Order: sequence, then C-alpha cells, then structure tokens
Amino acid sequence: MIMAEKLPVKITNSKQFERLVHLMQSNPGIARGTRTFGQNKIQNDEQWDAFATEINSFGPPNRSRKEWQRVWINYKAKTKKKISANNRNIRTTGGGPSEEQTLSALEQVIADILHTDVSVNPPGNVFGIVEMDEDEQNVEPSCSSSPNISITVPKKRQKKNIEEMKVDMLKSKTLNNSAIAQNLKKK
Repeated sequence: MIMAEKLPVKITNSKQFERLVHLMQSNPGIARGTRTFGQNKIQNDEQWDAFATEINSFGPPNRSRKEWQRVWINYKAKTKKKISANNRNIRTTGGGPSEEQTLSALEQVIADILHTDVSVNPPGNVFGIVEMDEDEQNVEPSCSSSPNISITVPKKRQKKNIEEMKVDMLKSKTLNNSAIAQNLKKK
C-alpha cells in the first residue's frame, strides 16, 4: 500500500498578509483578476513573480507565484463571504441577536479594492429614493401623492445614512397615507 506523504502546512504570517494587501491595493487590476489593456499573461506572471519575491522576504513560509495567487484568491473569497453574510444578516427578519461579523482592517481594504460595496448595495431606487451624482441638486419623487418631498442623496454614502433615509421615507409615506385616508373619510 502506497502512503501519501503529507505536505507541511504553510501558515502565512501577518506581515505577509499586510504586504500582499498593500501590493494589491497598488495594483487593483491584478487584485481583481483583470489585466490592463495591452498587458498579456506573461507580463502578469512576471508581476506576480515580483510580488512573490517581495512577500517571501517577510519570512517563512516561502511560496511560489501560483501559491501566492491562490492565497490572494482564498483571502478575497473569505472576505466576500463575510460581506455577503453581513448583508444577508441585515435583510433577515425576526428577532434574536445580530450575527454580523466585523471586518478586519485588511478585509475592509480588500472590500474597497474590489468595490464590494457597490455589488452588495448597488446604486438605484431604494424605497423610492433615486440616487444621483453629487453635482445634481434635488430629485423629485415620481409619486404624485407627495409632491412636496425632495431628497438629495450623495453618490458615496454610509450604510447608516441610507438607513436613516429609508426610515424618513417610510415616515413620509405614512403621513401621506393618513392624509389620503382622512380625505376619503370626509368624502
């Protein structure tokens, strides 16, 4: 019977992770797995070879270009999974404690590099709020029952800010619905 030889487990140290993320931050095209116009696979591989040499200088474990690419892909996937779980947690209904997982500083940088905030929470209509560029002044809602409401939404916003706007919009809809109900009672 042939016994398979176990390979030693390589555990990346924190300095190597920091350097990897910094290099990816400096090279967002490579970080996203896309090549810039005119760059071929050989140039991309040469860039990863340079990254591997630099990251390996921060101590063991030493890895090849392909191994560092795999580490980056796994780290991206882990971060995306955590962001997805947080997004799912926000949208769940029912009681119970929040199961939100906080992102580390490096994971937050990865989220910024990959623009996951846009993919998780894309711009567009949210509870009747139309998001516009910063240079546009106001947005008139399309609902004819509330002509006096105008909302300005900055292009880049915090999650807390959008939640407050949702609550405000729901309050205004409630007020409009109660006004309509009172008009119907009078008739």
